[in-house]
Amino acid sequence: MSHYTPEEIDRILEKMDDGFMRPDIQKMRFDEYTDEFGDTVSVPSGHAPEGVEIESTTVSWGARLSAPGYLDCTEWSTFRTERGAMEYLAETYGDDSEPDEPDEPNEPDEPDEPDEPNEPNEPDEPDEPDEPTQPIGSCLYSWTPN
Repeated sequence: MSHYTPEEIDRILEKMDDGFMRPDIQKMRFDEYTDEFGDTVSVPSGHAPEGVEIESTTVSWGARLSAPGYLDCTEWSTFRTERGAMEYLAETYGDDSEPDEPDEPNEPDEPDEPDEPNEPNEPDEPDEPDEPTQPIGSCLYSWTPN
């Protein structure tokens, strides 16, 4: 149960809609499976990784944050109701704080000491991953809800 009122949830989601990562709530069919860590994962039907055993398929409200036009998104979480999905996004990702009041003017600081000359940097070694990486998640796919 949310500690926000429905009006507060609507306001938080509206505020989030102006950000880079925006609320994405859709009713669609989800496949559920258990990953290698024992967690239940929900993905839009047909987008589960190859080789996993689908344990159930449901029509649910999915909620995530997504950056329109980019591959960035959070994992889907599923809910029985649209309001439940909205509450989840507001509780998990929303910032209900009011805009900060402007700081009071500070006393002028003493002038900074001149910067010391920079030491030349040695080139960085490229980071090598410990093991091969593979993108995982529904962000790699585009679909239209049925």
